[in-house]
Amino acid sequence: MLAGVLVAVSYVGARARAAVFLGSPLPDLGPRVIVFNFDGVAEFTGKPKAWTVTYGPGQLSRTPQIQIFVSPTGRLIGTLPRDLQTRISAYRVRRLNP
Repeated sequence: MLAGVLVAVSYVGARARAAVFLGSPLPDLGPRVIVFNFDGVAEFTGKPKAWTVTYGPGQLSRTPQIQIFVSPTGRLIGTLPRDLQTRISAYRVRRLNP
């Protein structure tokens, strides 16, 4: 029972951390899928275990799919593409200044 509660809290924390990272207003990133990588994320040093929040396809140019990696404790590990924050900022500037 306790393990289930901890998993649920970790999952909610990963969703919230991804939403905070993406900011508001949220760009149309397409459907969201969240999975836990029990084997670790090979793209990062030490292959940390992490929640992977995947979106796509959406409206970010040249980005068919994005991934946000969040630790079980809610810490942002990284993103793919690695310059995702820059792409989101550029998308917002384009939307405000068509």
